[in-house]
Amino acid sequence: MNVLYVVGGLYAKGVLHKYSFGLALPISLCKRLKYEQLTPEDFRLDSPALNRSLNKMAEYSPEDLEAADLNFTAERPNGTSKELIPNGENILVNHENLKDYINRFSMWRMDESNAEQAEIFC
Repeated sequence: MNVLYVVGGLYAKGVLHKYSFGLALPISLCKRLKYEQLTPEDFRLDSPALNRSLNKMAEYSPEDLEAADLNFTAERPNGTSKELIPNGENILVNHENLKDYINRFSMWRMDESNAEQAEIFC
């Protein structure tokens, strides 16, 4: 953890002095460090493969989407789940709310995936 703290400090100094280290950071992390609002478009750029997979669900038939048994929750790596909306565990994803699910999941994924890294830099 100390190494990451030092790297974060060096990178922050570089940003302050407009020096480029040639280190590419995810757009969502950069925006978070600048206290800018994240958008679903940032997720598309940060995670293009996952974004394509999520958007491919729009091609599912209503039966296939129902069979996927998705609700408005997201699974964390530690096995716990996070409701994307209140009572999300009881709201099934269908074609009418699919876009909302994708946007909410994308925003959660960006927020969850770089929270620890952002703390190190801040």
